[in-house]
Amino acid sequence: MVINIIKLFIFIFSTIVLSACGIDTDKALTDLDGSNIAASDRNNSNAASSNSVASFDPQPVNNFTLLDHHGRSHELFYYDDAKAIVVMIHGNGCPVVRNSVSDYMALSKKYRGKNIRFFMLNSNLQDNRESIAAEADAWNVSLPILVDDTQIVGRELGLTRTAEVLIIDPRKREIVYRGPLHDRVSYEKQTDKASNHYAELALDALLAKTSIPAANEHVKGCLINFPKFVDTSYQKDIAPIFLEHCVRCHQKGGIAPWAMNSHAMVQGFAPMIKEVLLTRRMPPYDGDPLVGHWQDNPSLNYQKVFTLLSWIDNGALKGEGGDPLAEYQSSLSEWQFGEPDLIIDIPAFDIPATGTIEYRYAEILNTHDEDVWLTAATIKPGDASALHHLNVAISDTGNNIAEAIADGYLLVWSPGTNLGKTPEGSGVFLPKDSKFMFEMHYTAYGKESVDQSKLGLYFSKKRPEKIMRFGETAGALLEIPPFRRVYDAHSYMLFDRDATIYMLGPHAHYRGKSFKYFYRYPDGREELALSVPSYDFNWQRGYSYLIPKKVPAGTMIIVTAQYDNSRFNEANPDPSATVRWGAQSEDEMLTGAFTFSWDDETSQHKTHDGNRWVINKKVGYLDVNMDGKIVASELPADRRKYFDSFAAQVDSNGDGAVTYQEWQAKPSVPFF
Repeated sequence: MVINIIKLFIFIFSTIVLSACGIDTDKALTDLDGSNIAASDRNNSNAASSNSVASFDPQPVNNFTLLDHHGRSHELFYYDDAKAIVVMIHGNGCPVVRNSVSDYMALSKKYRGKNIRFFMLNSNLQDNRESIAAEADAWNVSLPILVDDTQIVGRELGLTRTAEVLIIDPRKREIVYRGPLHDRVSYEKQTDKASNHYAELALDALLAKTSIPAANEHVKGCLINFPKFVDTSYQKDIAPIFLEHCVRCHQKGGIAPWAMNSHAMVQGFAPMIKEVLLTRRMPPYDGDPLVGHWQDNPSLNYQKVFTLLSWIDNGALKGEGGDPLAEYQSSLSEWQFGEPDLIIDIPAFDIPATGTIEYRYAEILNTHDEDVWLTAATIKPGDASALHHLNVAISDTGNNIAEAIADGYLLVWSPGTNLGKTPEGSGVFLPKDSKFMFEMHYTAYGKESVDQSKLGLYFSKKRPEKIMRFGETAGALLEIPPFRRVYDAHSYMLFDRDATIYMLGPHAHYRGKSFKYFYRYPDGREELALSVPSYDFNWQRGYSYLIPKKVPAGTMIIVTAQYDNSRFNEANPDPSATVRWGAQSEDEMLTGAFTFSWDDETSQHKTHDGNRWVINKKVGYLDVNMDGKIVASELPADRRKYFDSFAAQVDSNGDGAVTYQEWQAKPSVPFF
C-alpha cells in the first residue's frame, strides 16, 4: 500500500511539473509497470502500436485565406492543382519547431518538382507578423509562414500544439494526415537521425494512392492558447459590430444580396458569416493592414472576430432586449452624406440579364445658375447590383471624359466605397456654364433591369484654399500571355512639383491579383505606400490617407500589379486569350489612381496644366525601364514603328531618346 501511495504521489507531482513545461502528459507519463496511465492514449483511434500501423481517417477541411509573413496572400484551395498541401504549425520561440525547421525545409526540397505545396502556419496569440518575420530570418525559413492573426483558422483546424504537420489533399478537400514530422525531436532532447519519418511516409502513400498511415506517436510541441469563447450580448456586443462594419452594404437597396435588418436575418446567416470571415471575403477590405494608415477601414481585429465567433458558436442567440439592427434600418437616409444641395438625374440605361455590357456615357448640362465650389459628391445608384463603377468629371470644353478627368475630376464611385468627399480645406470648382460627363460600367447579374442613378452635390460654404485634383498611372502596354498564372506589370507618374497626396486607388479587371504603390524619391529612396495582396475586381476601393502624404518635386509614384490569366483564377473569363489593355472587363487595365493637390496652387491661383499632366501619364507607361527616357527598343513592336517620326519632332538634342521635358516643350505632338 505504501508503494502505491508513493507511485500516486510521483504521478501527481510529475503531472504538475510536466504540464507547467508544456509537455504532453498524456504521452509522457507511464506507470512503474511501463503501461500508459493516460486513457486518452489507450483510446486514440489514430494511434498505432509499434508492431502495427493504423491508417489515418481523413478529416474535411474548409477553405481559408491568410497573409504570409511577407504580406503575400494565400487562399488554400487556390492551390487545388497541387497533389498535396503540407502545413507545419509554427510558433516563435518553440524549441521543437526551431529544431525541426531544417528537416521540414529539407522535406520540401526533396519533393520539389512533384507539385506539392509547403507552408507553415502560426496561430499564436503572442506572435505577430513582424516578430514572425524576424524569427523566420533568424532560423532561415524560406517557406511562407501564414499568419493567423485572428486565430480563426487555427480553431477551424483544431490545432492544439506547434510542430504538428498537416497534409491536405486539395482535390478531395480533406486532411489526410496530421501528426509529427518525425521522431527525431522531443522535449529538451533530440537525436542525430529520425527513426520514423511519419509525414514523409504519409506523403509517399498519398502520391502512390495507397492507404495513408497514421503516426504511432503524439505531436510534441508548444501548446497554443485558444481562449475559451465567452458569453456575448447581441444588443451590446454583436449588433454594434454589424452596424459599424457591415450595414453600409447590407441594407435594403444596398449592393449586398441581403439586408442585416433584424436579428433573425443575421442568425440565419451566422454559419455563412463565419465562412466569409475564414476566407476573408468579408468585410471587403483587401489592403495590407501593416502598410499605411487609411481612413474608413472596415476590417475586423482579433477581438471583434473572437466576439463574433463566440456568439455564433453559442447559437447566435438574441437574448432579452430590443433589436438594434431593425431600429437602425428604419432610420437610414437615402443619401450617404445627407440631403444634397443639388441633385442631377443621370439618364436611364437598360441592363440586360446576361452578357457583356459596353461602357455607357452621358453628358448633362449643369443647371445651377452660379459658380460654386464642391466639398462632396455622391451617387445614389438606381440598380446597385448592376452598377459596377461610375466616373464623373466636370468640363467646360468639348473634351471627352478621359481628357476631362485629367483637368476636372469630380468622383469615382464604386460599390462599398465612396470617394466623393474632398479633404479638409480643398474643393472642386463647378462653373455655372459647365457640363457633367459620366462614364458608367455595368455588369449583368441574371435579371433585366433599368438603372437610373442620381448624382448628389454638396456646396462649400466658403472658397476652399486648395484644389483637389486627380491623377493615374496607366499600364497601357499590357500584353498578358494565355494561361499565365503570374504576370507582372508596372507604370509610373512623375510629380514635377511639390504635391500632397490624399488617396490611392488601384484598378484592374478580372485577372488582377495584387497591387503595390511605391514612392521613389529624388534621392533614390523607395517607400512602400500601399499593398493590396489580394485584389478583388468586385471592390473598387480607394485608400484615403489619415494624414495626407507630402511628396517633393521629382518623386515618382510607381504602381506594380500582378495578374493571373490561368484557370486557377475563378473570375477569369478566358484563360486562352492574350489579354491587352481595354475598357471591357474581359480586357485588362493597370490603373494606379490617386487624388492630390499641388502645393503651389490655390483656388485663386491655378497652376495645373492638363496637357502636361497627360504627357506625364503617357511617359509613365512608355518608359518601360523607368529611367525618364522613351527609346524605341523598350516599346512593343506595334508601337515601335511610330517612334522615329515622333522622335523626329520631339527629340530636341537628337540622342534618340525622348524625355519629359522634350515632350512637354511640344505638347501637341501625339504618340500613337
